[in-house]
Amino acid sequence: MPAYGSTVAKTPHINALAARGTVFGNTYCNFPTCAPSRASMLTGQRATSIGAFDNGADFPSSTPTLMHHLRMEGYRTILAGKMHFVGPDQLHGYEERITTDIYPSDFTWTPDWSSNPPVSGARMSLLGVVEAGLCTRSLQLDHDEEVAFAANRKLFDLARDEDKRPFFLTVSFTHPHNPFVTTQEHWDRYDPSEIDMPAVGPIPYEEQDGRSQRHYLLTRCDEHDITQDRLRDARHAYDAMTSYIDDKLGQLMATLKAAGLDENTIVIFTADHGEMLGERGMWFKMCLFEGSVRVPAPTLAQLSTALVEVTSRPALRTALAEQGVEVQATGPATLARLMQCDTERWGALARAVGAKLD
Repeated sequence: MPAYGSTVAKTPHINALAARGTVFGNTYCNFPTCAPSRASMLTGQRATSIGAFDNGADFPSSTPTLMHHLRMEGYRTILAGKMHFVGPDQLHGYEERITTDIYPSDFTWTPDWSSNPPVSGARMSLLGVVEAGLCTRSLQLDHDEEVAFAANRKLFDLARDEDKRPFFLTVSFTHPHNPFVTTQEHWDRYDPSEIDMPAVGPIPYEEQDGRSQRHYLLTRCDEHDITQDRLRDARHAYDAMTSYIDDKLGQLMATLKAAGLDENTIVIFTADHGEMLGERGMWFKMCLFEGSVRVPAPTLAQLSTALVEVTSRPALRTALAEQGVEVQATGPATLARLMQCDTERWGALARAVGAKLD
């Protein structure tokens, strides 16, 4: 996305959000797989601390989430869309859920961990790559259109409701995600010649590190031949799907304004994981390379630039600690602690120390 230096993706609404607010430049998910990443995000804990190791792992109701805390502080908490909760509790602190999920809530996708490598319950393969391109309709489009409609309607409901409690509304789309198929409208926003190709090409299996070999087998990379045309089509479709989600963000921002909620609402745009998109010959996520774990985080709120620097640069946190300014980098309340710090003091130090590091 342009907010992160890309010249390919066409995302005017994300760009506008970034321009009006704050962009966290180095944001990483805790666990690059849908369900564990979301559980980590909601609980403020490492996925390993709560036993969320895969997309079939139970998310215990006994685990407190951000939504439980917000409700105790008087917030209305509402969920629209995908959250990938596995188990009987499909709320996890949300007061209201206005759509269902796109993926199964039972243990259908529990991997067979006794095999080597583990066999994914979802039976992942590169079929969604080799068939990348156009579609008239898809499961993902059906889901996200419903989510967008429900979320926009809910914003109007909140504006005219007599219940004036502050609200936390999660609007969770599944785009952009494998399989890489999109509408003609969004596909046509890109010229094939514009599509950038991987910076690092495929690495032969015997030359890969052990974890990359495991990823290769898990995603069954040997079953399909990814030609240059298929590679470009998949990346083309992914960019188009990103533009689709940008459109949905634009609709939500327009509704916020029309409902009179835009002046006192903080908007955070982020994701549960990245996408390798053929870098190193790898696809999807489930690995610790940059494309898989890095996520966007433009935020419609004017936060201290020093705060962004400190949360983005571990070396700066260390240098500040040596100056007697402790910035706690772990735990569920990290951002809140940073926002409550003596920003004038450590902000000046951050700029001074950062200049030395640079």
